[in-house]
Amino acid sequence: MVQFADERDALVRIESDACVEAVITSADLQHMSGFELCWEVRLIASCRRQIYILLMSTQYDQETLIEALDSGADDFMGKPPLAEEALRAPARRGAHRLQARELINLATTDPLTGLNNRRGFFERATEACARTIPDGKLASIILDIDNFLRP
Repeated sequence: MVQFADERDALVRIESDACVEAVITSADLQHMSGFELCWEVRLIASCRRQIYILLMSTQYDQETLIEALDSGADDFMGKPPLAEEALRAPARRGAHRLQARELINLATTDPLTGLNNRRGFFERATEACARTIPDGKLASIILDIDNFLRP
């Protein structure tokens, strides 16, 4: 676990380190609100790189909860957390991640072959293009197999 005093430094680390899978933040930050940080982290996350976001706030009301979820937080917890809330958070996080992975798998793969479908292909192709060096070349081969199920 890495802690940051400056949310801008945290964003740089989150963007550059693909191993970051979770962010716990406060609603009240120095240079931006926690809601803005949630939004920025959501822009970094992708189907292949899920990032769990827990937003904590001393304002524990329905309006703050709605704003947190609308900003991209996966979960919301009051500060200081209630004992039962702190115990339930890891279970909720685990359930959310399993559901998200299953939904992503259903949305990006063909159920018959297990291969990437059109959406999965274009996501992977976009990622491959982003990894090429400037003025680098990228090649791909696309095969269209018609009637492959017929004998």
